[in-house]
Amino acid sequence: MAVLSQFQREGGFRQLLQLVEMSDPIKQKNLFHLIALEDPGWAHLIRVKMLTLDKVLLWPPATLVQVISPLPIPLLAQLYSQITDEQRRILDQCLTDRAKRELKEFRDTHAAEAVEFWAAQVKLLQGIREMESLGLLSLAQIDPALAWEQKLAA
Repeated sequence: MAVLSQFQREGGFRQLLQLVEMSDPIKQKNLFHLIALEDPGWAHLIRVKMLTLDKVLLWPPATLVQVISPLPIPLLAQLYSQITDEQRRILDQCLTDRAKRELKEFRDTHAAEAVEFWAAQVKLLQGIREMESLGLLSLAQIDPALAWEQKLAA
C-alpha cells in the first residue's frame, strides 16, 4: 500500500511531517523506511523539515524562552531526565530562578522514565507547531531549513 498517496494533496506534506514528528522512535524509523521506498526525496525533505529537540536547542535564547517557559515543571523534569549536560545548561538559561528551584525539587522527588521523556518531547514539539500555526513563532525566521511551503504538498 502506498503511504505517500494519502498525503499527496494540499496540506498533506505538513500532515505527514507532523505524523513523523509525533511518532515514537521505532514508528519514526518504520515510517522513514516506507517513505524512502516510495520517494527518497520526500524522506530526505521530511528529515530536513522535521522538528527535533536537538534542532530546537540550537535556536536563539529569546526563542527558546518563548517555547520553554510555558512548559509545566513536570514536563520539564521529563525532558531533563534524558538530555545531556550541555542541553541542560541551554535549558537552564531559559528558566527563571524560581522555575529552576521548582524543577530541582520536582526532579529530587520524582523519577522519570524513557517513555515520559519521549512524551515530553512530543508535547514540546506540539506546542511549537501550535505557536507556529497561531503566528506566534516563525520557523522561517528562526531556522529557514524548517520552513515549508504549501506547494510541497503536490
